[in-house]
Amino acid sequence: MTVKLQDQASQRIKRLQGNLQGLTRSVFNLKSAIAGLAGAYLLRRAFKSFTEAAEAEETAVMGLHQVLVSMGRYSPQLERKLLDLADALEVQTAFSNDAIITAEKYLATYSNISNDVLPRALKVTLDLARGWNIDPRTAANIR
Repeated sequence: MTVKLQDQASQRIKRLQGNLQGLTRSVFNLKSAIAGLAGAYLLRRAFKSFTEAAEAEETAVMGLHQVLVSMGRYSPQLERKLLDLADALEVQTAFSNDAIITAEKYLATYSNISNDVLPRALKVTLDLARGWNIDPRTAANIR
């Protein structure tokens, strides 16, 4: 009788161990699934942020192009010079590329700012924006 009870207890312990191992695997699988979902969410947010930034830059570039054409200032060389300047200033300042290009667009609407002076006017505008803690577009529109 004691041998039979020991066998039953041993079998129950083995089943319990098996159940605990299964539960442990399930917890680890759930943990992996949650980590995977969190990773996918973060990846989605990063992609969305990147996409929004690319769209904002594309909109700014198109706006600059339209203003240069409508103001009779357009040349491929000037447009390239302004876009390259925006890229360089983005690295040197706290402003995004699209914010700088938008400021260039507004500065290009002023007929009293020549194409030669436009890069210097942009730098002054960015200094003003930084000093007054305003965005470059607003700084470019101060008269």
